[in-house]
Amino acid sequence: MTQTQLRTKLLVAAGLASAFLLTLSAAHAQDYPVRLPDHVSTQTFALGATPFVKLSNINGSISVTGDGGSQVRLVATEKIRAAAQDLATEAQREVTLKLTHTGDSLNAYVDGPFRGHRWENPGYEVTFNFELHVPRGASVDLGSVNGGVQLTDVSGAFHTRTVNGGIRIQGVAGAGSATTVNGKIVAVYVAQPAGDSSFHTVNGSVDVTLPRGVDARLRYKTFNGSIYTDFDVTPAPSDVEASSDSRGMRLFRHGRWADGQIGHGGPQLTFNTLNGSIYIRRAR
Repeated sequence: MTQTQLRTKLLVAAGLASAFLLTLSAAHAQDYPVRLPDHVSTQTFALGATPFVKLSNINGSISVTGDGGSQVRLVATEKIRAAAQDLATEAQREVTLKLTHTGDSLNAYVDGPFRGHRWENPGYEVTFNFELHVPRGASVDLGSVNGGVQLTDVSGAFHTRTVNGGIRIQGVAGAGSATTVNGKIVAVYVAQPAGDSSFHTVNGSVDVTLPRGVDARLRYKTFNGSIYTDFDVTPAPSDVEASSDSRGMRLFRHGRWADGQIGHGGPQLTFNTLNGSIYIRRAR
């Protein structure tokens, strides 16, 4: 099989997968006539010296901010839409927020009949939008299916993922990952990354800003897009390419995996998208 044939197969497979996920999302987003009043709950937890927060959502957004406090404050806004009043009551009973607090860890997840079973339209939709404040040094593991994820001013390790939605990471310094299927990824580091990190999407761009004096190894790939940077990147010898520019940034590779280095090297930063460009920016 030629590279062109392989590329075509991958694009078709990714397109079919994305179409299925969008169809599933659209099935959840019906305009149900019964709408219950929003239910907002707030809970506070003390986690100790090495706080770790894990949150798994299905429909809805997640926003996490690090601050100078020592506690975790979780605000959950629940929205219920249904085809009939009895189905709205059923949604209240079947879909719940589960919390486990042990030592330094908080594990929160939205539970319901959709976990562990084949998906079927239940005649209702439950959305949870989460807002959390955590200690600045906390580590986090955040995931949603239909909804964006935002992480701000957290210096610990981070793992963020969604299917239909973008990921925005601001003011981080830890090692981590950001993964989505349909959405853009934006990340801004305020210090040298603490370890290997990765940023992956299928349909969307990857835009990462690094400190001016960063030392890192780079690995990058996009099929339908290009890769731009305003860093002085030392590419692997086979990866040198004639440059053009986009808003003052140099084009240095597209179409396959390649490697490069900023400064003296350091943690490996991996950037990957199928349909979109990659921007590796130097902080101003």
